[in-house]
Amino acid sequence: FVNTTDGKIKGDTQAVYVLALAFELLPQNLRPLAVNHLVDNIKAHDYHYTNGFISVGFVNEVLVKYGHRDVAYRLLLQESFPSWGYEIAHNATAMWEHWDTWTEDKGFMDPAMNSFNHFSLGSIGRWIYQYVAGIDTDNQMVGFKSIKIQPNPGNGVSFVKSSYKSINGFIENSWQTIGNQFVL
Repeated sequence: FVNTTDGKIKGDTQAVYVLALAFELLPQNLRPLAVNHLVDNIKAHDYHYTNGFISVGFVNEVLVKYGHRDVAYRLLLQESFPSWGYEIAHNATAMWEHWDTWTEDKGFMDPAMNSFNHFSLGSIGRWIYQYVAGIDTDNQMVGFKSIKIQPNPGNGVSFVKSSYKSINGFIENSWQTIGNQFVL
């Protein structure tokens, strides 16, 4: 159910807004309202993700698409639980299956379903490569036959050095901001 007056979606979760916006399931006039509900939800959770497997890979992309790059970068750089920064701060060498695969207060989650190398939360890597680093494919020429280098600096990130071994060769770029200057 979508409230056609205020754009609120039943459930009022990050996941319902992200999926509706990522797949353009809402009428054009409700999208700005829905993204505002998404941002409000993220802020209400102190800039933490509350979604998982199905929708987490689209959050930052949706935020940027609808003009909330600052929120996307703040989520990316978050270090408290639950976040990618929390995993890194606790010596993760790959992305965990769940945000709470391991926590300081509870230790390990049920081992019956607890992977320490799982794709879903690792989906942020695509956004980092494509958006932050700026290495992207040309949709008209698949297989990295043609690439675009379009980095998008954001709050809290002043330097990126990236590389990608594509089917058509090694791609490398770096950028930094020095004061108000952007150097590619």
